[in-house]
Amino acid sequence: MRLYRHEDALLGLCNAARMEHEVELDLEVLAGHVRAIEFQIRLPPGDDGFPELVHTRPHFEILADNVGVVNRLRRSPHRHPFQPLIDYWEHTLGLLQEMLEVLTQMQSECRTLYELYRAGGTAGGPPSEMDGFREAFRACFVQWCELMRHLSTARLVESICPVGHEYIAELEAVRKRLQQQADGLRDVLERQRYGCPRFYLLSDSQLIALMSRPTSLSQVEQALTIVFENVRRLHLSQDGGICGVYTRDEEYIPFAAPLAPARTKHPLPVAETMSQVERGIRDALQDLLCKCHAALRGGYFRRVESGWLRSWPLQLCLKSAELQNTLHTRNALVQCCLVGRKKPLKMLRSLHYKLLEELTASSRSETHDWWQRKKLHNLLIVEMNARDVIGRLCQRRELHGLESFEWVSQLHSHLHPTTRRCTVNVIDVRFRYGYECKRSTEPMLLTPASEKTRLATVCSIRAGQIPALLGTAGASCGRRVLLDSLSQSLGVFLLTLECQDDRDDHGGLQSEAVLRMIAGMKRLGGWLALAGLERVSSIVLTRIVNGVWRTSPEPVVTGVGDHRGRAGRFQLFMLTASCVPTREITGTLDRTAYRPVIFTPVDRMKVLEGWLWLENFDHCAHIAKLAGLFLDNMKLREPGLADRGLFSLRRLRQIFENVPPREHTSPRYLGTEMKTFAVAFMVSVK
Repeated sequence: MRLYRHEDALLGLCNAARMEHEVELDLEVLAGHVRAIEFQIRLPPGDDGFPELVHTRPHFEILADNVGVVNRLRRSPHRHPFQPLIDYWEHTLGLLQEMLEVLTQMQSECRTLYELYRAGGTAGGPPSEMDGFREAFRACFVQWCELMRHLSTARLVESICPVGHEYIAELEAVRKRLQQQADGLRDVLERQRYGCPRFYLLSDSQLIALMSRPTSLSQVEQALTIVFENVRRLHLSQDGGICGVYTRDEEYIPFAAPLAPARTKHPLPVAETMSQVERGIRDALQDLLCKCHAALRGGYFRRVESGWLRSWPLQLCLKSAELQNTLHTRNALVQCCLVGRKKPLKMLRSLHYKLLEELTASSRSETHDWWQRKKLHNLLIVEMNARDVIGRLCQRRELHGLESFEWVSQLHSHLHPTTRRCTVNVIDVRFRYGYECKRSTEPMLLTPASEKTRLATVCSIRAGQIPALLGTAGASCGRRVLLDSLSQSLGVFLLTLECQDDRDDHGGLQSEAVLRMIAGMKRLGGWLALAGLERVSSIVLTRIVNGVWRTSPEPVVTGVGDHRGRAGRFQLFMLTASCVPTREITGTLDRTAYRPVIFTPVDRMKVLEGWLWLENFDHCAHIAKLAGLFLDNMKLREPGLADRGLFSLRRLRQIFENVPPREHTSPRYLGTEMKTFAVAFMVSVK
């Protein structure tokens, strides 16, 4: 009976002993897992090779799991008999994690330098600088190989961890020497970037990787997708010569003469090869634009049937259409001034309506070629914009000829017949067409509001200021569409960068990277748009402005093509997020450097009518008016839908694309079309 009096105490002791035994078992399992870790290092068979640490991901997972076990044991109330052992394994796991992270980072840095070291004379740098780099890197690489060989034979827990801090310090010393070698390459990289300004768009690691393997086709094509806006891969001949390039949409741009083979024993420096590709693209686009425009004049009303739209790249088709529209409208205005009547303009309007009917009939025909449909869709937008301009000129009471504001405020494209130079005029500003291989972005559907914004942007460029494109509550989108459309018409390189706060270390572009991009785009004569203006501090903005306006003497480089005669002029744009109030931005801008361009709400009825036309609807104006009334009633009945963005033009366009059009609908049966639209809208709401 006396024994039963201590039953609770005995049960408590047994439970404590069992819990301590579980802690001991966990420590034994942890010790077995950690002692079994061996860094797998692939050593080269000879002295010439790179020792590589492989299969590191399982080690990171094992260490992370055991760190979790140690953290759980430290919170256990039964840890006290094993506290020294827990502290030991916590210290060991921390050393192994830190060592593995340092080795992984060092291996990535050392491999890039090793590839450049192996490339030797084919890297493209001056011989003296490359020889100095090779000698300094050879000493660092020998020390790196010794550390890796010692690590491959030693036992981690028994041999390395007791001297873990000393070993990590030795690794950091080697890493510091490698970093010094990487810093010494900045002069070489700067010379490469001066030889080919597009290399400014590559980071240091990307440029070093390209220099280390100049004969690798995959490496060159990977760089092409970054430094060019719409180039995907090269087209090589049987002997390895570069005959042309393919765009992202698999459109082929042939060169006038094949370039030197890229895969030879003694290839050209990579900067010179890239410069030759750039010149080949510009010369090819200039030659093809003249031929495409001549082919358009030969079959103006049979663009689809004659195969013109299918035979030429989309960029050249749209530019040829702009050239022809400018020529026809200009001739009609001159004839109106001579005869004193609007008959030439009215005849041109009739011909343009006939052209739109032909293109609309072609778009309604069933075709399975999605790229052909996209090209025809973009061409229809260009012709619709020209139709609206001609219509506004016909509606004027008085004729002012070529001095009419409706005509002066438009983009006028001209192609000189002898020099084959293409220029674009708007107001009193003249741009030279840049012949950049542009992306296949959809042209902007022009409305009076968008034309005002485009004029304000052009006036900012004319004044030499930085346009700050600001959105309002009713017009938060369309800024990038405006820049894409304007750069497409001018043929200039447009690069949009998402900026973050300069204090952010885990994403976004730092001020040094932005300044490097600005330096490259200045030499390219391209446009750079910095999105996220409100996230950039005032100090960084000041550095950016100083980088834009700073004029520093350029170093002299021989043997590489001259880039000072660029067709375009560098321009910087600033974009803000739609959720930021405009007053907060305009109050902090320096008006001597920036000019705010505020986007007002677009003409919704005009945009809806244009989209309905593109989707092959009849009676577009009536349907757009009825759709506007329906949306206004829905806003009054359900105010919360506006906060969900269901009335945005982007959402409405998706709805119109899903509504099948009816052929030859009578005006008295338009209610059926509206019922279909209302049902589609309610389905999207749900």
